[in-house]
Amino acid sequence: MSRNRLSVRPSRRPTKRKTPLSKAGTYEELSAFWDEHDFTEFGVRCRDVTGQFEVDIRRVRHYVAIEPDALRRASRLAQKRGISTERLINMWVREASKRA
Repeated sequence: MSRNRLSVRPSRRPTKRKTPLSKAGTYEELSAFWDEHDFTEFGVRCRDVTGQFEVDIRRVRHYVAIEPDALRRASRLAQKRGISTERLINMWVREASKRA
């Protein structure tokens, strides 16, 4: 199987701990539990998180394809500079658009 393809086999690897609602100990058990149950069945046992987080919908991200070799080189350079690859590529795009 190719490295880039996702495995369709469920993982039998144990989770770090059993989940509180399903008491599942593996990802396979967890998946089977949620195939049979609906989250609304457990609403009373879940704490209210209303107002505990904010979403900034003004920020928009656009995803573009980049050649794997170019991404590897950019990632190495970003690491040497101590910044994220995303930040480095955004800097390059801004600089290039100023020159255009």
